[in-house]
Amino acid sequence: MARPYSLTDPVEVQRMVDEYFEDNDHPTITGLARALGFKERKSMPVNAARNDEIGDIVSDAYMRVEEFYEKHLLTSKPTGAIFALKNFGWSDAQQVELTGQVNIPVIQWAKPKL
Repeated sequence: MARPYSLTDPVEVQRMVDEYFEDNDHPTITGLARALGFKERKSMPVNAARNDEIGDIVSDAYMRVEEFYEKHLLTSKPTGAIFALKNFGWSDAQQVELTGQVNIPVIQWAKPKL
C-alpha cells in the first residue's frame, strides 16, 4: 500500500528511493511513484519540484528507471523498452534539416539516332 505523501525530508526521500530500487528488479515510474506515496504517477514530478534537493533525488530516480529500459534495448525482445523510452521522450525518427541552396544536376540524355 502506498505511504502517505510527505516529501519534505530529502534524507527520507532518498531512503525511500533506494529501498524501491533494492526491492525491484524491474523498476517503473508508476512503481516509484507508489513507493514515494503518490496516488498518481503524474503528480510525482510536480510535487517533487517544490524542493530543489528532493527534485534532484526524484530526477535521478527517473534516470535510473530510464537506464533500466535503455539496457533492455540490447535484449532479443526490446519492443517494450522501445515503447517505454518513447514515453521518456526518446525518438527513432530521423530529422533532416536543409539550409541554403541545393543544386540538383539535370542529366540530358541524347536521343538515339535511327
